[in-house]
Amino acid sequence: ETIYRSIPPAQRRRYHHLVAQWLQLCPERDRQEVQEAIGRHLERASRGPDAARHYRRSAELATARGAYNRAPRLLLRALACLEGSELCARLELWQELGNALWRLGDADAALPSFQKVVRLAHALSARTQAAQAFSTLGQIYRQKGDMSRAIENLARSLELHQQLGDQAGLGDALGDLGQALWLLGRVDEAIERSERALELRRRIGDRRKIAASLITIGIIEHHRGKLDAAVACFDEAQRKHEDDPLLHALWQSPVPASLQDAQFRIVDVNEAYSAFCGRTREQLIGLDPVELQPAEDRADSLAQRSSLPRLAPGAPEVQGLRRRLLDERGRERWFVLNGRAVHAGDGRLLWLWLLQDLTAEREAL
Repeated sequence: ETIYRSIPPAQRRRYHHLVAQWLQLCPERDRQEVQEAIGRHLERASRGPDAARHYRRSAELATARGAYNRAPRLLLRALACLEGSELCARLELWQELGNALWRLGDADAALPSFQKVVRLAHALSARTQAAQAFSTLGQIYRQKGDMSRAIENLARSLELHQQLGDQAGLGDALGDLGQALWLLGRVDEAIERSERALELRRRIGDRRKIAASLITIGIIEHHRGKLDAAVACFDEAQRKHEDDPLLHALWQSPVPASLQDAQFRIVDVNEAYSAFCGRTREQLIGLDPVELQPAEDRADSLAQRSSLPRLAPGAPEVQGLRRRLLDERGRERWFVLNGRAVHAGDGRLLWLWLLQDLTAEREAL
């Protein structure tokens, strides 16, 4: 350290730049750790934009290998390397940082990132990025139980997609808005928005999103007691993806969903389920969901489970199981579970569980 400090600053910067160039030529240059090292040396060489690019690449590689908790730190380093005038790069990095934090289930930390995206998008007249940011803000507020802000942001996303003539984005915004309205208890409006989303998605021919809309409508119809309509929606959605082992329609849906084996161990979850629990997909797979519940609730849940139908073809649907769990921060999350048996693409029979968030309703009591 003493020797390092004795080197004149200009010479230190030159050495760091040379090391960075050497690392860029090594065979393992596309490893996450090497990209981070390149970024660090370029940063110390006072080459901020180049350092930001390598920190960003390091974050991408960390995410690709499932090291989600590393990405936010790397993206923050990239942001720190940029000059204030680099508005486009800053917008993209704040958006990636928000997505990384949202993927980790940290809604409170993700919120200001997307708010910065909105401000930068306004400064750059970047309506597409603004529409995406408003959409995610709406989803975050919905998870936090602030339905008025959720609907406000989703409505702004809807307006921007209409201005852009983006039919796919318009369908997504309508679908998200339908979800928020349903959770707020405005069922007729929720159905209307969800059916408009379904109509757009049929027109585009996106099979996965058609199925996602059908599932949303089916859940709302089930909630209204219209069981025939609900079953028809679920059956059509499953036919859209009968060749898909993980029911990708649900994995595109904002409805928290999980697949579980006959022992109720989690086989897979969608992003909405992961966000609801405040845990990554990797943390949840292989887990028995009872382990997420408060200790005092587990005996009752296990006793209730013993009365469920055996997992078999044609098993009756399970409806209305009310439970709570503790997310990663120890907060109580209340929900209702509805389940049915589904066939995976490899022939396995699994439980498909759909979760309806009741936290906001409970907190309002």
